[in-house]
Amino acid sequence: MFDIVHRIEWANYIDQAQGFTVTARSDKSMLTSIPAIQAMGKKSISKKLTGSDEWREEDETKEGLEIMLSLNNNMLQILLNTTGDSLHRRGYRQHIGEAPLKENLAAALVISAGLKFRDPIYDITCGSGTILIEAAMIAKNIAPGLKRTFAFERFSWYDPAY
Repeated sequence: MFDIVHRIEWANYIDQAQGFTVTARSDKSMLTSIPAIQAMGKKSISKKLTGSDEWREEDETKEGLEIMLSLNNNMLQILLNTTGDSLHRRGYRQHIGEAPLKENLAAALVISAGLKFRDPIYDITCGSGTILIEAAMIAKNIAPGLKRTFAFERFSWYDPAY
């Protein structure tokens, strides 16, 4: 696995100023330790970037490339997270409280309720207001995810002209 990860020209994808994180998963494979898979991946990428055995620590404060190493039946997939936050996030919620209602589920509830938007709407569940926000966005014909950003937009090699 080390050699396979090491073959990739990581300098084409990882901006030295941004950094990177490695996540992993394993299913029905000989390698089962997630921390060991992550450590091996980090070491391989660091060695490729620096040309030495120097270990490059992750900086959680930097928004860099997120790399996932996925082992399934001893087959390795190397994935780049181009999305960022989960797709149900619509981009307007800054803080998440305890047990928040996902934005896409709130929109589905509003649509399935058959609201006509000429009468007041009440949300008595005393939550974060997600249902009311989604109802207002639907009433104003604001597209879902209009304010959402994606991880690939921060990649140094991404050209927004395309």
